[in-house]
Formats: sequence, C-alpha cells, structure tokens
Amino acid sequence: MTKASPSRLNLKIIGIGLLIFLGLFFIYPHFFKKESLFKNFISAKIINLSETGSIKGKITFSGKAPQPNKLDFSSDPFCASAPVQQQYDEAVIVNKNQTLKNVVVKILGIPQKNEKEDLSQEVIIHQKNCRYQPRVQVARYGQKVRVINQDKTVHHVHSKTKNQRTLISRSPIYKQWISDSSSPAALTKIFNPSDGEIVKLVCEIHPWMQAWLLLLDNPFYAVSNDRGEFEIKNIPVGEYTLQTFHEV
Repeated sequence: MTKASPSRLNLKIIGIGLLIFLGLFFIYPHFFKKESLFKNFISAKIINLSETGSIKGKITFSGKAPQPNKLDFSSDPFCASAPVQQQYDEAVIVNKNQTLKNVVVKILGIPQKNEKEDLSQEVIIHQKNCRYQPRVQVARYGQKVRVINQDKTVHHVHSKTKNQRTLISRSPIYKQWISDSSSPAALTKIFNPSDGEIVKLVCEIHPWMQAWLLLLDNPFYAVSNDRGEFEIKNIPVGEYTLQTFHEV
C-alpha cells in the first residue's frame, strides 16, 4: 500500500482576493509525522475582492535539512554512467533558500463547471538518466498521461494506487532521441476517478526509480518549485480549504 497521503490544512479562505500570501511551515524533526504537517501557518489576508483571485505562497522548511542518500545504480551500466548529482534520493528536496520542493497544493470545494473543459494537452513524464522526471506531477481525470523513455536501457513501468492495482506495465522501446511525444518509445494512459487520487510510478528493473502522479477533477492546484513557491490562479470567490500532498 502506498504510504503517502494528502494532508489537509486547518485553514479556510473566505472570498478570494487578487493576491493572498500564505506562509506554510514544516517543523523538523516532526517532518516525517503526517499529523504534524502544517501545524503552524500564517493566516491569509484578503485584499481587493473580485470575481476571481489567486493564492500565492511558499513552503518553508524549518530546521536542519536531511542529507539525501546516495543510490546504488551499479546494477545497470547505463544508469551507473548518469551524472553523479542525479544518483541521490529525491524524496525530500530542501532548496537552497530553506524551502521544500514537490509539494502539491490543491483547493477543496471548488464548484464544478457545467461546460466541458479542454483536456487535450498531455501530461509528459520522462525516463531520463534512470529517473522519472519530474518526480511529482498532476493530471486531470480524462487527461492523457504519456511516459517517454530517453535512456539507452529498458524500463518496466509499474504504477499503483492505494489499492495496489497495476495500471501500466510495459517496457517502452528506446529511441536515440525523442522530439515527438507520439514516438513508439512512449506509452500512454488515461486515468478515471475509479483509479483513485494518488498513483505511484516505479520501475520493476530499477527499484530506485519512483514518481508520484496526483489525479484531480479541477484545475486549481500547484506544485512547489525549486524556490518553494506555488501559485493557484483564477479561483472563484468563495470559502475553501487547502489540502497538501508530499510523498514522505
């Protein structure tokens, strides 16, 4: 069973303004205890009410950052030739400015639109240097997810939800350079609500290869970047609860 799960912020926003700054704090060493996530936070201040607004914030990490573990790539000569800096565990990435990368922030309680949305843009996940890149990604239900192998070795994609169902299990064919997402070296999957909300991608050949795909039914989400920042735009005025996800 996948151990990661969403954490809900004890915070509601009434009437989204044009700009809301939100400070979110991880308290170390309690970081690895799910119940302590976002125990302390800065309340949002509403300004300039309008029909839509944005939530803009930063995920900060308090305390000493954990040192990433060096992974063993020696089982595959191609993987062993990958850049050394990419041979470390990426489960917890603390940025240079003491912020946290790869935290998904989403909004609960958004009213569903009646009109059909355009979900034609694909979500791309690369297999490069024997890693899934990006490690954390978001897709909408009904949106095509494409996994592309850019390595000179075979990867066996295995994806699971919390109920352990295999959703993808195939070895993409390597191609020297992939510039077209329709390449035969790619495999695709369209996820539905019955697939759950959290999908873990692994490689059955290279066990250190892991990625997380969150499935949502609306476009109101963001993933914290290499500065710990996130922004969710065009949010209708209303009262909402923020929910977060991190794999640890």
